[in-house]
Amino acid sequence: MQKKIFKQKWSLAIVAFVCMVFFMACNQPNYFYFENQDIENEVWTVNNQLPFHFTVEDTIKPYYVGFCVRYTQQYPAQNMYVFLHTTLPNGMIMHDTILTDLFYLDGSAIGKGQRIKELYNTFSPLTFPLKGKYTMRLEQAVRIDTTAIDSLKGIVSIGLYITENQVNKDGKYTQKKQTKKQ
Repeated sequence: MQKKIFKQKWSLAIVAFVCMVFFMACNQPNYFYFENQDIENEVWTVNNQLPFHFTVEDTIKPYYVGFCVRYTQQYPAQNMYVFLHTTLPNGMIMHDTILTDLFYLDGSAIGKGQRIKELYNTFSPLTFPLKGKYTMRLEQAVRIDTTAIDSLKGIVSIGLYITENQVNKDGKYTQKKQTKKQ
């Protein structure tokens, strides 16, 4: 009798484990590209532009581009400005400015985690205009009271990702809305 109960518990535990793994796998984005770069001593200097290199073959498919920031309570501001410099395969360079809130107005972190918080910021979908090698460089552009911050404390790492699915602030994807074809 005890062997039968033991087998049932093990069977139930195995089924629960398989379901949990399946659920977690379904909830993870299918990244076309993801690279994370650690920031030395958790201080991102204005001279440390982070390069990310990837190759695009499909110029029709829309992609979501975003970055993941891992940060601590040592971060000195509520939000973070980042300059994004994109070099296209033909050498043309495009510039953009990204704003991400890291803390709520009450000072509590938006990102998830204990000492190190993690937050994903996904941009609107875009299509890449050319096939070939792209380089995206992220440059910190934080100002406090209009004064540039040369050494930004509390940044553990910055990652750039490209995916076919929208990614929420926790790093999980959200389903694309299905539209009816007429």
